[in-house]
Amino acid sequence: MQSKDLTKILKEDVLRKAEKIVAGYKITIEPNQRFSFVGSAVEFPTVLGRGKTQEECLKDTQEALKVAAATMLHFGGNPPKPAPAQSRTEQVNVRVTSAEKDLMTKAAKSLGFRGVGDFIRNTIMECVKSITGA
Repeated sequence: MQSKDLTKILKEDVLRKAEKIVAGYKITIEPNQRFSFVGSAVEFPTVLGRGKTQEECLKDTQEALKVAAATMLHFGGNPPKPAPAQSRTEQVNVRVTSAEKDLMTKAAKSLGFRGVGDFIRNTIMECVKSITGA
């Protein structure tokens, strides 16, 4: 089902609320051999947009994020909140084998993350949030 089909099903107030939430998301757009450009949000890396131009990709990514967030709201879920505007200044080093890194890289890409670092940070922070309730 296309996102334009879902917007016909979802209520207008839910779509507006979702649009406000995703307006604060940090969107990244990267070149892609198959689609020219692929976009995603740091806060919601599994939702992807695409386009032949960066502008087209941005619009598609924003629409996909809005529909994904609205769908979550529709079913009683909570879409991710926009990430705070702060720079990351601390570094944590983890040593892994070459095979482990390859597996992590494949997993990260299959889930829509830009790289292993984003995948590890997101996965660990989700685990920490579930433990601490933060």
